[in-house]
Amino acid sequence: MRIFMAVADHASFVGASRKLGLSATTVTRTVRSLEIALGISLFNRTTRSVHLTTEGVEFLARCRTAIFDLDGAIAIAQGARTAPQGVLSITAPVIFGRVHVLPVVTELLKAWPQLNIRLFLTDRVVHLVEEG
Repeated sequence: MRIFMAVADHASFVGASRKLGLSATTVTRTVRSLEIALGISLFNRTTRSVHLTTEGVEFLARCRTAIFDLDGAIAIAQGARTAPQGVLSITAPVIFGRVHVLPVVTELLKAWPQLNIRLFLTDRVVHLVEEG
């Protein structure tokens, strides 16, 4: 569908192939395969021009909506996966924590403001589960 949309946007198989970084043959074959699968012609082709058919205009509008929705869903899924959020609990010895852990925690909070960090610096052994 993206290839079909590129051809429609450029009114050219060659223009779409340049934009997509594909060969003109690949673009032509892909659109032709789509037309065969749909059982309709999407473009009126001449040696000098490419124009959408009536069915092609309607299919293009629906493709744009579908691709927009799909891209939005992908962005949401990737955003949820790539942006850390929630609570990160860290326990470390006092000196080590101040020298090595605290600078990293500060940078993490700058980079990921939706992340909450509980930093507990102590020189005693902490049993995280037992102490909540």
